[in-house]
Amino acid sequence: MMSSFQVVPEGRAASYDFCYGYFQAHCHELSKNIELSCLHLWSYLASWGMLRGSGKLISNCSMKVLTDVIMYLDSLHDSDWILDVDDYSDEDKRDRIIEIYNDLSSKIRSIKVDGALVGVNATITLVTKIMLGTIGCVPAFDDFFSSTFRSEFATDKPHCGFRILNSNALLHIHTFYLENKEALKDVMIPVIDFNGNPMPGLFYKKAKLIDMFGWNVGLENSLK
Repeated sequence: MMSSFQVVPEGRAASYDFCYGYFQAHCHELSKNIELSCLHLWSYLASWGMLRGSGKLISNCSMKVLTDVIMYLDSLHDSDWILDVDDYSDEDKRDRIIEIYNDLSSKIRSIKVDGALVGVNATITLVTKIMLGTIGCVPAFDDFFSSTFRSEFATDKPHCGFRILNSNALLHIHTFYLENKEALKDVMIPVIDFNGNPMPGLFYKKAKLIDMFGWNVGLENSLK
């Protein structure tokens, strides 16, 4: 059961807490210690598989290339940092989430090393994982999550493939939230710090809970 889910500081799952907790606690001070901010995001991306293989982000770059991403996150408004799934019913807020996604995608595509564009691919998985690990406003659209939600809404029209972060995808996730609101409302998973202590007043957002559901169901289906 998700309500009994516990994170231990030495476990892989804690890399999310360390990153999300840091960005939430320092959301308007990220540029004051740009090295630490880059390190938190880089470590989280590495732990969640975004730096493996032959991708140009790991083969050509150091964590310093995330500087523009950090500076952009540092510029966000207070209202951006509290966005969550229950806001998806508001068209303006959906548009704002998509705008942040597009802005971050542009920052990733613009990564340079020694003045030359690297050609990092701003995949939906990479960009939504950054959004999940910092703002926490959307699930990560990785293979497991997307396959789960394609199956969940297979008969819906208009069809949603969960391969693009757009208004249609956000509205489908909101529908899932409404259908499972009673099950989700009492799930309070505290974000832990480096020593395993709950961070005061900081809990997983609904987007993270839905992300966990989608990822785990997708994993189970892949093993069958």
